[in-house]
Amino acid sequence: MPIRIRSLAELEIGENILDFGKGLRRQVRIYLPEEKTKTSRAYEAPLPKHIYPLLDAWLGEDENNPPEA
Repeated sequence: MPIRIRSLAELEIGENILDFGKGLRRQVRIYLPEEKTKTSRAYEAPLPKHIYPLLDAWLGEDENNPPEA
């Protein structure tokens, strides 16, 4: 199912971008509730693993460069 650009722009970490597990068991999923889709059906799909480093860098959580405390 295609996702509208507006829906992509409104994605929020923890609400629409769900991050589960760590290491090799890590899984990131995109979730849109029915009120955010044109078909009025909830949408959920995995984010490809090759995108994880980009997501981590965007969030400032690079495994090779952890944020300073």
